[in-house]
Amino acid sequence: MIGNSWVLTASDCSKNPFTVTIYYGSSKRAQGSISHTVSGGNVIRNPSDDIALIRTPYVEFSDRISRVRLPSFSDRDNLYVYRWTTACGWGQNTLTSTSEDLECVDALVIPNSQCARIYDTHTVHGGVLCTRTRRRGSICSGDSGIPLVTQRNTIVIGVSQSWTASGCTAGYPAGFTRITSHLDWIRIQSGISY
Repeated sequence: MIGNSWVLTASDCSKNPFTVTIYYGSSKRAQGSISHTVSGGNVIRNPSDDIALIRTPYVEFSDRISRVRLPSFSDRDNLYVYRWTTACGWGQNTLTSTSEDLECVDALVIPNSQCARIYDTHTVHGGVLCTRTRRRGSICSGDSGIPLVTQRNTIVIGVSQSWTASGCTAGYPAGFTRITSHLDWIRIQSGISY
């Protein structure tokens, strides 16, 4: 949640939906303190990148439900390289099963040049932010659209892309849509900016 009525996600998580159900304050799959089902007309997909916004009914913040801040416009050129981050989701925790419990992984933002050695420079462009984990876990299938937040100051700097969610291997780079590349689009669509 980036605001009381806005959720940030990946475009591929919201392709042609009739409805989208959002579970707020959840640590278990498909359970939450509050849930809202909204029509597909409330999903705003960016036409040029893997990022989307979902307009929702107003949700009051509480001890279990809060927003995550966007980067400020003064940080629009910040690449966040070598910053520690956390990504949490319900994707696969093995190659065969999805998690019923919210799982998190700590990851270091790495230069795009390192990430492009694994993928390619066409896939890893300026609008992509890459991370690498050390020991355990990585993002995996089912984690597309999850947020990547900085460990200090809790700022959302990325949204997981579908092309990296198949890796599932610690140490293997994972790709996220770079939020700083879309601050203007987010502000135009939602009115939210810092």
